Amino acid sequence: MNTSILFTVDPKNVKAILVTRFDDFDLGPMRIGAFWPMLGKGIFTQDGHEWKVTRDMMRLQFNRDLMSDFEVEEKHVQNLMRAIDTRLQGYWTEEVDLQVLFFRLTMDSATEILFGQSADTQLLDLPENQTKGQGSRIDFAAEFDNALSWLSTRGRFADKYWLVSSKDFRNSCSKCNEYVDHFAQLALNRDSLARDQDKDDSAATKKRYIYLDALAKGTQDPIELRSQCLHLMLAGRDTTASLLGWLFLLFAQNPNQYQKLRHIVIEDFGTYENPLEINFMGLKNCRYLQHCLNEALRLYPLVPFNARQANKDTTLPHGGGKNEK
Repeated sequence: MNTSILFTVDPKNVKAILVTRFDDFDLGPMRIGAFWPMLGKGIFTQDGHEWKVTRDMMRLQFNRDLMSDFEVEEKHVQNLMRAIDTRLQGYWTEEVDLQVLFFRLTMDSATEILFGQSADTQLLDLPENQTKGQGSRIDFAAEFDNALSWLSTRGRFADKYWLVSSKDFRNSCSKCNEYVDHFAQLALNRDSLARDQDKDDSAATKKRYIYLDALAKGTQDPIELRSQCLHLMLAGRDTTASLLGWLFLLFAQNPNQYQKLRHIVIEDFGTYENPLEINFMGLKNCRYLQHCLNEALRLYPLVPFNARQANKDTTLPHGGGKNEK
């Protein structure tokens, strides 16, 4: 395709591109153009100063309090267990495709944190809910997956990404945008109302964290709100679901390690019938759990391939010469 591409797995070169010589490289027009129809302007389609502004804004919104709030996640984990229970045959379940359930789990928790309302894809698959006609929520998950499939193909076409397009792709992008636009407008309305009301700190009550509400305090542009949320959906939904999928596959292949972790989890966090408190520091300090997660990430990295384009004449620290420098 008349494009020269260099591949490297050398840790020194990867560190240079992503850390020490970060300013020498951009995402480049190929990725930005390939992703733009669905995602718009955001952290995966920005370079330079714009990227840094977006990164700093996102860091401000994702604080320790949010990371320590497990109520939302607990609700959706329980919904996951309900979905598994529908497959019970006596005291055992039939074979379950956990990957599908994991993707629903992360979709549901991500949409609730971002928008304040979950897509509830896990519940919609339950037999008692399949005839209730909540089509808009089902559509968003399906259209999001379809659009991502198209984005993946567009990315592989490099500078010829524009060849990969269709009415199906454009419709999915449009429906995803419309879905998020609804919640962006609700966030702007809430922010406007809060600005108009007198604040009484003594009577203030703690409100549930909604990312869009926090973001609306920094920008009133509905398109920017939509784009930032779609970028976060891309970052948080598939990565977490994929990690869970690989982790449980490794447990199935290594039952001794699974039993060891199970014993530690029961000891630290209690049983299903008699649970102990689960908090951020407790999970972080559960060393064997962290080791299992890190090993799954080492064996099956969530982003095994990445690309950058030099924005100036630069060099890589390893390889290419007689002394490999």
